[in-house]
Amino acid sequence: MMNVEKKMTFLSLSRNSGNLLMWSHYAASHTGFCIEFNRKNNFFSKAQPVIYRRERGVLNGYISIEEQFNFDKTLLQKPIDWAYEEEERIFASDLESEPLVGNNDIFGESINLLEYPVGAIDGVYLGLRSSDILKEKISEELLRISAGKIKLYKAETDSKYYQLRFQEVLYKK
Repeated sequence: MMNVEKKMTFLSLSRNSGNLLMWSHYAASHTGFCIEFNRKNNFFSKAQPVIYRRERGVLNGYISIEEQFNFDKTLLQKPIDWAYEEEERIFASDLESEPLVGNNDIFGESINLLEYPVGAIDGVYLGLRSSDILKEKISEELLRISAGKIKLYKAETDSKYYQLRFQEVLYKK
């Protein structure tokens, strides 16, 4: 992968696992799942917070890959409307492994997958409308890779507030 492409490939993370909009937008309307990572794991040491702004950042002409400060700063900016995401990014160029190129997305662009250590996973959260089949498959995989040490949670609607609550799910052994 070219240096510029690798620099522009990044893993997007959120500091908020219970945000209703995030579940609606990025987890197929609450039918998917969310992985909770341990922020203290060395894999995340180079994660950088996104800066949310009202004004666009300025790119003064061509910026070469050597001018990483400006390059990083530009790729870490988003409109303030997205602040609810509480996003952090890890650039592929800051990781030792190469991204794996997967299938294409709905726009025809390739999906780049970044590997992370199993020890970095603290939990997996199932969406409010996730299926029993998904729960079963994730339970089996978590048992296989961690002998049940990684916790599994299922979202529930809070009866008083507009928020999600997460109940721990017991593994089926």
